[in-house]
Amino acid sequence: MASPGPLRGDDRSYTGYRRSGIRLGEPADPLLEAPAQPAGMTSDEAVCYFDRAHIVMLSEESIIPAYAAASCLVALEELAAEGWEGAQVPGDGRHFGEGALIRRLGMEVGGYIHAGRSSWDLGGISQRLSIRSGLLEVAGDLNDYREALLDLAERHLETVMPYYTHGQHGQPTTLAHHLHAFVCVAERDFRRMDQAYRTVNVSQAGAAAGTATRFPVDRERITDLLGFGTTASNTRDASMNHDYLWEGAAVASLLAASLGSLADELILWCSQEYNLIRMADRWCHTSSIMTQKRNPTAAEKVQSIRKQLGGRSPVSYTGPEVVATLGAVRQAVQLLTGVVSTLHVNVDLMRERSNAFWGQASDLAALLVQERRLPWRMAHQTVGIMVRLAEEEGIEPEEATPSLLDRAAVLFLGEPLGLSASHMADALDAAACVRTRTATGSPGPAEMRRQIEVSREVLAADRDRTRSRYERLEAAQRRLDEAVAEALARTGENT
Repeated sequence: MASPGPLRGDDRSYTGYRRSGIRLGEPADPLLEAPAQPAGMTSDEAVCYFDRAHIVMLSEESIIPAYAAASCLVALEELAAEGWEGAQVPGDGRHFGEGALIRRLGMEVGGYIHAGRSSWDLGGISQRLSIRSGLLEVAGDLNDYREALLDLAERHLETVMPYYTHGQHGQPTTLAHHLHAFVCVAERDFRRMDQAYRTVNVSQAGAAAGTATRFPVDRERITDLLGFGTTASNTRDASMNHDYLWEGAAVASLLAASLGSLADELILWCSQEYNLIRMADRWCHTSSIMTQKRNPTAAEKVQSIRKQLGGRSPVSYTGPEVVATLGAVRQAVQLLTGVVSTLHVNVDLMRERSNAFWGQASDLAALLVQERRLPWRMAHQTVGIMVRLAEEEGIEPEEATPSLLDRAAVLFLGEPLGLSASHMADALDAAACVRTRTATGSPGPAEMRRQIEVSREVLAADRDRTRSRYERLEAAQRRLDEAVAEALARTGENT
């Protein structure tokens, strides 16, 4: 038996039929196989973060003894280093920090931690911390996605392509214009995410069970140590209303819908019948039996995420579900960013298709309004007759002549129009049609270049906002670390 060829290799190292070098030329990107992970700070991290800040505040306000605060802070650091999974027991729930402290330090010390707060504080703050950080992560990835779209659009300012309506050729457009439409959606998605961040970035700490507490807690101090933007102004509202959860779920669902719309088009465009684009092999799978297949798996996964998130009402979500939802939509953003960044565009075929199937017919009608002063509807009806005649006689758009138009004009207007061959050729040239689009927001190359420049300015401002929020949270973490060190120092001075 012959030795295995170089692409077969050692069967003991077989990694499946999709492996690189068979139908597909590069390995699958890990995102294709990896399950989505919850976005943001984990629940354990969020609870521990709040526990530390709460103990610092209790100590600073002399609500609990300094020695107890110091002992709890040291123990929390030890427990975090050891891993919270091993420190939790059934029944702890979100109070696992208090439970672990009592088991380690005794109730005489660990039992102080819950003074001045309720389970609602603990649950609400930990959820807000996780969702807030998750929104920031998605926002950062969304900005990368916008940049990938803008980069691709800028390379295709003059790449003419068909614009489809009802699955039929409409009018010519450019790939840049088409892609920029998704940039506009992503800009709105960012604004929605920005508002959701503002909603969740409010501290409810100290609201307790809705009527606050007799302890002289400093609610603003917790706000500062945890990096929140403000303190909830009404303690009942802070404890009882959960619209911050629903808003987070809603923006994630809307973003998934936006991404799914682009995924739908990419899947269609890369089919053999369209063949307008080609996805890089890393974003594709093949079939276990149909060996010729290049399945657009990355885009299909985005579609799947859209379906998962779009099938339920945002007001039905719990905190952990919102965090998981943000993780899923973050993966969808990353997948499409990768696809767009490596996309191959069949420029010549796009141009060829743009000049077929009479997508320029409405421009010819508009030219008749301009050159022959016809009312729009009369021009529209005349060109419609011309297109029908051309289809019946097998005449392609590039073969259409003024005499064909005159035949249609006689049938509708009762007389020929006498349009020159040069005017008609210009009206039926897809690239020339696109160049006439100069109004704000239209696909003309000059106007598209301006639109892209504006979107890059918006993107830069949004990147700055995202960066400043990260910096604010990092500064709050440093303040908390410094406050913990001061609390420990005060204990040393008193011993």
